[in-house]
Amino acid sequence: MAAALSSSRTATHAQENFFFDGPSRELSAARAVLRVRFYNTDKRALITLKGQQVLAGGVGRGSEHECDAPDPVAARAFLTHPDKLLEVDGDPIQRAKAQYGVKSLACLGGFENLRSDYAFEGHTLELDETRYPWGTLYEIEVESAEPEAVKAKLEGFLAERGIPFTHSATTKFANFINKTLL
Repeated sequence: MAAALSSSRTATHAQENFFFDGPSRELSAARAVLRVRFYNTDKRALITLKGQQVLAGGVGRGSEHECDAPDPVAARAFLTHPDKLLEVDGDPIQRAKAQYGVKSLACLGGFENLRSDYAFEGHTLELDETRYPWGTLYEIEVESAEPEAVKAKLEGFLAERGIPFTHSATTKFANFINKTLL
């Protein structure tokens, strides 16, 4: 896949993904996920709250609220002192507190990605190599208001080049929690 798109690559990012939940699993119980993603070590730290994630037929849907941590280097403290994350004045944290009642946090751990971005049919296609301690998974992501149309184009592109693929059966977070590669 990467070879077929090599001339359209726009960026590559090393990512570290860490997940957080309340002590009573307030977020997990509501099918919500709070993540801090570090880009290229400490160049950027992005805080994301995903809610009501549903994956069907290779298309994922759900709410997503994001903000940058004010200081990516200082954001590393969230890993050892998770409640410091609750001090960030950003939409994902305010929603976690107000919508899900989060008052305290624990760091659940995480995994690493190598993400390469490519221009594809007017969209940014993200090719992830996700490394879990129990194995590696490859995934293609494309954000679009019309995911079915982009999915059909992408499936055609892969089929024309004889590149085998399957639809994801679960999210990266679920693979992390369940120690699977689905």
